[in-house]
Amino acid sequence: MKIQNRLPTFNKEMHDDLIQDGWIPLKVPKNIVSAILFSTPLMIVAGLFSFGLMHFLSPFTLAEFGIASDSVMITIDFGVILLLVLLVVSHELLHLFFHPKFP
Repeated sequence: MKIQNRLPTFNKEMHDDLIQDGWIPLKVPKNIVSAILFSTPLMIVAGLFSFGLMHFLSPFTLAEFGIASDSVMITIDFGVILLLVLLVVSHELLHLFFHPKFP
């Protein structure tokens, strides 16, 4: 795995091959900072939507999450951590399977 802090370089050959295969290019920001700034409102809306949906389906209080007026308590459940890891792995496998040049 290679971690980058910049957008990948443009590959003209791959771009032409994908266009011929029927792929439609997305409009993307020119740099990482603008990508983060453009995605922040979407993150806020998605978070509020998730919070509202959870509250609608199962009303809760912040005390149930360990947040009280004078303290914060964190409980680590390894079963939940395992499920989150499996969710991330399955999510990344979906990226892999839908990659244009996956064999």
